[in-house]
Amino acid sequence: MKTASKHSKGFTLIELMVVISIIGVLATMGLAAFNPIKMMVNKMKSKDNMKQLLLLLNIYQQQLGSYPTVQPNSTRYTRGGGVKDLYPLWETQLMKKEQLKLLQPPGVALIPFSQNPSKEEFDKLHIGYSYNSTAIPDDPNNPPIISERGVSDGRIDKTENPVFGDGAHVLFGNSNTEFIPAVNGKLSTKDVTADQWGKLLD
Repeated sequence: MKTASKHSKGFTLIELMVVISIIGVLATMGLAAFNPIKMMVNKMKSKDNMKQLLLLLNIYQQQLGSYPTVQPNSTRYTRGGGVKDLYPLWETQLMKKEQLKLLQPPGVALIPFSQNPSKEEFDKLHIGYSYNSTAIPDDPNNPPIISERGVSDGRIDKTENPVFGDGAHVLFGNSNTEFIPAVNGKLSTKDVTADQWGKLLD
C-alpha cells in the first residue's frame, strides 16, 4: 500500500492570497462593466413602459374623448391632479393588475401597489413617472404627455430622485418617445417650453 509522501505540496499562504487578490480584481472589473449594461437595460424597459402606457391612454381617449383625469373639466386645465389623474385607467379596468408595473420604472425604489389600489396609491411614492392629463393626441405643439419622474421646467430635478441623472425619456403628443440628454441638469431640447414641462405632474 502506498502512503502519502511527506514532500507532497499544497498551496502556500502567499499563493492563496495572490489568487484571492486576482479574483477580487476580476470581480471589480466585472462589476464596473455590469453597471452601464444594467443602466442601458433599465432605460430600454422604461421606454417600453411608456409605449405600453400610451396604448392604454389612447384606448381610454378613444372610448371617453380625452386622456384620463380625476379633475372635473372646469378645473382640469388649470389644476391638474398629478399622477392621480392616471387612476381612471385602473378604475375603468382598462389597466389590469399585471400592468400596474408599467407605472414603476426599473431600478427605482417605489412602494408596491396593493392588490386593489386606491386613488391615494396613485402618487409619486408608488409611481415613477410624471403625467400631463391635458395633452391632446397629435397636438401640433407636441406637448409632453409622460416623462420619467424628476423632470420639471426642462430640467432634471435632483430633489425628486430622478430615474436617470443623465437625462429622461419623454413621450410626446406625436407619440414619439425620446431620451433627452441633460447637460448640467438641463434637458437639451428647445422643442418644449417651460410652461409645457410644468404640465407634467407627479
